[in-house]
Amino acid sequence: MYYTAKVKFRVESPQGKLKWQRETYLVEADGVTDVEATITERFQDFQHDYELTGVTQSNIVDVYEKVLE
Repeated sequence: MYYTAKVKFRVESPQGKLKWQRETYLVEADGVTDVEATITERFQDFQHDYELTGVTQSNIVDVYEKVLE
């Protein structure tokens, strides 16, 4: 199953100020808890604060990867 995970995190601007940036990630997982674990793992080395703000089940059934020949 696929889920969309909305994450906000702080990034440093060119002027040196921290500001919030929001991004949405597509995560393949067995449930919401699995999504939370995946996001936590991916952001564990992130320098600034981050927050998982939402998880919703996606209508995406499958993802076809490009085959390189």
